[in-house]
Amino acid sequence: MAISPIHDPVDSVPLDTREILRLLESVPLLGDLATSERAVLAELGQVVRCNGGVQLVGVGEEVHWWYLVLNGRVHISLRAPDGTLPLVREIVAGQSVGLDSVLTGLPSATQVMSAMVCSFVRWSVADLQRLLRGHGPVALQLQATLHEELGRDLRAATVAMAELISQ
Repeated sequence: MAISPIHDPVDSVPLDTREILRLLESVPLLGDLATSERAVLAELGQVVRCNGGVQLVGVGEEVHWWYLVLNGRVHISLRAPDGTLPLVREIVAGQSVGLDSVLTGLPSATQVMSAMVCSFVRWSVADLQRLLRGHGPVALQLQATLHEELGRDLRAATVAMAELISQ
């Protein structure tokens, strides 16, 4: 029995590796990476875009992509006990989506929706996990960079949850 392909809610923007590298060089999140390390990411990445109101990931879904927002805004929602999905965070250019799942391999705890027309560089979670399990400076520096970003994400999520509880 054939397995149907996973629906991809975004459109590909055909750019070569050099153009993706130029985009990555302007992203502060990746600022600690050497050009050669960003080049490895550029080879694995792809630029995509989507309209507003597009669900990139749902609560409990397997995460297939790590997204780095180039422009636009993305809304992050959590499932509340009453079943609603209140907005807990807004992600803007230079920030990323899905990092917790990249590092843990667990399904998404959040719903991720584009709030407007957005463009991203995205990487396959499987490719990133292979890269992170590798040896050498790319794997070590990328691990350090991504764990530092995850710490910022967790602090922001904790603040957002505290604000929701206090309302």
